[in-house]
Amino acid sequence: MPRLPLSQESDMEFSKVVQRRRMVRNYTDDPVDQGSIERIVNAAVKTPSAGFSQGQRFIVVTDDDTRQAVARAGGEDQYVGDGFDPWISKAPVHIVICVDKGAYLRRYSEPDKTRPEGKASEESDWGVPFW
Repeated sequence: MPRLPLSQESDMEFSKVVQRRRMVRNYTDDPVDQGSIERIVNAAVKTPSAGFSQGQRFIVVTDDDTRQAVARAGGEDQYVGDGFDPWISKAPVHIVICVDKGAYLRRYSEPDKTRPEGKASEESDWGVPFW
């Protein structure tokens, strides 16, 4: 059955619902099993990437000081300043997801991906930076 477009009134109501939505997160102090962390990261490594460039990198953070720094980088101070409890810093493990732009540029410079004139890929070639 085809979907009907939302009316402007319905759209506005949904927007208000989204704006008012709150989540509460809390973590135990229990350490996370190393095997569980490895299974999560191994599953993430298998995710698709443009041209099978495999440009994703995962940094597992368990050190308390580094987790605090990750929480600050994630805006936890402002979140706490708005009256909420800290939650990022309380997670016993952080998996920081990064990308390696060079991996994409290298992959798209290989023979099966080069531009018609055979020139290596450059950042300016990418209308959408998949990294």
